[in-house]
Amino acid sequence: MRNSILYRKPIVAILAVVLLAFSMQSISYSQFPFSRSGKTSAGGPKLSVDQLYDKTIRSLVWIVSESGQGSGVLIDEELRLAITNHHVTKDNASVKVFFPVRDRHGNLIDERNFYLSKSNLGVLSRLGYAATGRIIAKEPKTDLAIVQLDGLPDTAREIEHNFNYSPYLRMDANEPVQIFGNPGGLKLWKWAAGFFQTVHQGLLKIHAGTYKGNSGGPVINEQGTLIGIATLSNERTATWAVPAKHIKDLLNTLQPRQVFSIQNNTAFTVHYQTKWFEDDPWEKTSVKPGQAMNHWYPGAAKNIPKEYPKIRFDYIANDETFTPKHYKLQTYSRTLGSGVKPSRLKDAREYHFGYNSRTKILDLYDSEKKD
Repeated sequence: MRNSILYRKPIVAILAVVLLAFSMQSISYSQFPFSRSGKTSAGGPKLSVDQLYDKTIRSLVWIVSESGQGSGVLIDEELRLAITNHHVTKDNASVKVFFPVRDRHGNLIDERNFYLSKSNLGVLSRLGYAATGRIIAKEPKTDLAIVQLDGLPDTAREIEHNFNYSPYLRMDANEPVQIFGNPGGLKLWKWAAGFFQTVHQGLLKIHAGTYKGNSGGPVINEQGTLIGIATLSNERTATWAVPAKHIKDLLNTLQPRQVFSIQNNTAFTVHYQTKWFEDDPWEKTSVKPGQAMNHWYPGAAKNIPKEYPKIRFDYIANDETFTPKHYKLQTYSRTLGSGVKPSRLKDAREYHFGYNSRTKILDLYDSEKKD
């Protein structure tokens, strides 16, 4: 897609790749002129390149999936949320996420095989440096996806940001910026110096050379504040980034969802009805043999009356009379956003229908209740 900067080699190829010694061929920081005004684009002091790197590297992540790899950045330490490109996560429900590890001398370990090695993976996972990330919101139009991690290392810090303020709107052409990421096939935890040019067709246009694998990486200003997420590159002198304000738009789609599922373990189609509130009409549903249906309410559990949600069905089968049986159901609460539906296996409180052929009784059972 338009030279999207995603490294697309499959996992098998990643494990077999020979890591090459690499020195970033980017324009040096000293070549960039300062802004015309001579002022910083946002409040706060300018940081040196070393300060910017040390500050940002604790937020940077490497993302690996079955369809490729790219970059991302931690935006919420408490909720363990990272942001990346939609074209990095694609249709994957989850991805593997790695944080940078330092050796006993304090040097960053930048060899990919160190993180992918099965002998290291267990320890990295226990310490939070390797985590499973679930995609909980995505928006193809802005090419963003939110990833919720199942763990964090003690060294992780969320990127400095203010999604209610857009510092790039006050930036002059030629103000220095830094782009962090993991260029494909090369060593990890790289940065590329560049300078802001303009906002072009809704994207931040930056004079900098980035490569496949930088996708999803943070673009920061001289104060170390996130201004965008790298999304496109011509791999020579131009990089485009999604403005950080769109991250807030996607975060605003996150909301709790109350979820349950009904599995049909009988040999015939089962018809049933559900509702979440007393004044709601009964919602009719049919589930075929061996199939399951998800049901969810977009809101907090406290908003649902105590005796709901409810289900009813004809529990005496094939007698041509509707003999209803009612149950109150329990739900699991999950926070999900735009473009992501609840998963039966990950999000739903599970129930199933069973049929007694001797008594001809159909009944609903709690799939998670231990005998």
